[in-house]
Amino acid sequence: MTDRAPLPYDFMSAVPSFEPRSDDVADGQMMSQKQVFDGFGMTGRNISPRSRGGWPAGPAATAK
Repeated sequence: MTDRAPLPYDFMSAVPSFEPRSDDVADGQMMSQKQVFDGFGMTGRNISPRSRGGWPAGPAATAK
């Protein structure tokens, strides 16, 4: 018997790793005002960053 209860991830299948890529965001950098929510006192543009894929067999529409 283990000393902890099983975690939900213990029962999930392994998946391949991937590195998402985007020209709109950079690792360790603040997102621009385009990606900030527009509401609750914030005044961003509420635009999702564009994805350039990064997964081996990802959706063709985002891997362009």
